[in-house]
Amino acid sequence: MTYLFLDPGADAGRRDVYRLAQSMGMGVTLVAPRDPADPTGVDRRVDANPTDPAAVLIATAPVGEVEGVVNCSESCLRSQAALVQRHGVPGIDPATAALCRDKRLMMERFAAAGVPIGRREVVSDIAEIPAAAREIGCPGVLKPSTGVASLFTVRYDSEADLDRWFSEFHAAASDHHSAAIREMEGRWLVEEYLDGPGFSVESVTLDGETTHVAVCRKGEMAKPFFLETGHTCTAPVAPAVLDELTDVAGRAIAALGIRDGVTHSEMKLTDRGVRMLEVGARMGGGSIRQVVELATGVDLLAATLELARGRHPDVERTRVRGAASRSWFPDRPCLVRDLARADELLDLPGIVAVNRWIRAGDVYRLPPDGYREVLGVVAVGDTPEEATARAEAAVAEAARGEVVEVDYDPEAIAAARPPEPDPADAASGGRPLSAGAGGAGAPAGVATAHGGGAAPEVAL
Repeated sequence: MTYLFLDPGADAGRRDVYRLAQSMGMGVTLVAPRDPADPTGVDRRVDANPTDPAAVLIATAPVGEVEGVVNCSESCLRSQAALVQRHGVPGIDPATAALCRDKRLMMERFAAAGVPIGRREVVSDIAEIPAAAREIGCPGVLKPSTGVASLFTVRYDSEADLDRWFSEFHAAASDHHSAAIREMEGRWLVEEYLDGPGFSVESVTLDGETTHVAVCRKGEMAKPFFLETGHTCTAPVAPAVLDELTDVAGRAIAALGIRDGVTHSEMKLTDRGVRMLEVGARMGGGSIRQVVELATGVDLLAATLELARGRHPDVERTRVRGAASRSWFPDRPCLVRDLARADELLDLPGIVAVNRWIRAGDVYRLPPDGYREVLGVVAVGDTPEEATARAEAAVAEAARGEVVEVDYDPEAIAAARPPEPDPADAASGGRPLSAGAGGAGAPAGVATAHGGGAAPEVAL
């Protein structure tokens, strides 16, 4: 049985996706612009840019009968919808894909459906900035209307701030390597800054019926840019708050017309209640899959694949414990010299995985030039609070410079290899890069603890 897999990156971080699909009897036809770094589980490749619906439809026409379409990337939603429509298989439809890819349209739909959101204005020219700043106030948030992974998303604290960031971002966006940024066609959102903790709700919808698998509390953002430092599952908040978060997520999913799929809903808890930020019509990126599976026993990737097969995924919670991820973002640019000893973090209490996001020899860059952390860790504990404390302790250990060697010398940074395209263009939140051996069965770039239950492999 042939299934089309959309993958802009085609790197080794996806090999667990293809291997799991293969183990489920799914024939994997990869739609990608290049051969995969690790072809394990891939039966054949169709040469096409998976972010371009027209190109995908043309390139995949000779494939013949298709049983389903699999996509874990924000930038491929429109192509996924076009294939779903052509082949009559489960998945997102074009109208819903358009809403999910354009945050301006998404917010309009939420407002019409009564989903609680913050104030926002759409701007496309520097002349519109003063009026937007007056309407939204300060502080506020500037973001692309079709962005992914917090690219070009920043908090501003004054109109002068907003003017400066808009001018810089607008100039850089027209020829940016990310298709998602170019796709917005000059439309930016100026939004109310919502003060309060961030949350995500991970959900599975089949035939319009939604099951909320997990609620995660986001780690503190690396400001002024909105870089996620991690997630904690299950979010340590009162049951009434959990109910409010899942209720708003369910209303948002329904408002977008999502009837089949895994979703990642992001929101803030303010002093006025929950406010919806956005819904990703795909599995959450980064380490979310790991954290959710460790905390609940539910594998969001397996759910994604089962939905593509038209089957009801198993979303019954089989595990109750705390799990958390945390990432290390250095406070200034640096050259990553050596990550070989990062596996030593697995010796710390509760650490079950180390995810490397940058290779030795790469330069870590601050936004807006870079949006990728050096590494991340995943921890478990008897409670969410214990798991979080363990993950934060491991990241602090990495920052001390003994298990990860970095060089802050400007000349060394300038002489290093040029930056590669940001992984956010390939998948929501990116995925670990190849950086050494991991545990048995783990993808390259992921070190997994032995004994005591191995961490799930990383899908993105």
